[in-house]
Amino acid sequence: MSYMPSAVIANLLANQLTVGEEVMPREFAVGTSSSPSGFMRVTFWTARKTETITQVRMITSSAAAAATPTLCRMGIVEMVDGVATMIAATDNDTTLFSATNTAYTRSLLTPFQKVAGRRYGGGALVVSATTTPVFSANTISNPEAGMEPAISLVWTGLADFPANGVALTGPGIANGARPYVAVLP
Repeated sequence: MSYMPSAVIANLLANQLTVGEEVMPREFAVGTSSSPSGFMRVTFWTARKTETITQVRMITSSAAAAATPTLCRMGIVEMVDGVATMIAATDNDTTLFSATNTAYTRSLLTPFQKVAGRRYGGGALVVSATTTPVFSANTISNPEAGMEPAISLVWTGLADFPANGVALTGPGIANGARPYVAVLP
């Protein structure tokens, strides 16, 4: 086990969002995660507080979506016994992710009750015949990302999110690029 000085831990805790919750400490989102068309890269976390979530935020990095995407959505899944089930998503908004280095906050179509101690995941899905965005992210080794409890998985070949309450098809593939996502009341 590695050692992290208590001052570093205190600083990370002090910098957590006061409104809403992030999937990882913001200081860790120093890399990037590309998102090819039809890929949903999901970063998982264990909720630290119970609250009703109405919005989701992601941040583009070095590349924006081209002007003609077919689908741009952000979504939230709940992970139970290795199955990721869609619980909330934004509407399709092809203006999402159209600029670099920009935070995008959108309302969920249906708010959900986030419960402390449960596992959730957040990510985006872009379907486009041209350039897809690059997101602010953090990376770790692929095999480690998929170990239970998974911290980053990817689903490929998607044309859209499944309906709320429907599981994503398949177990997801371990993915070391984990995008930064924040959920907000």
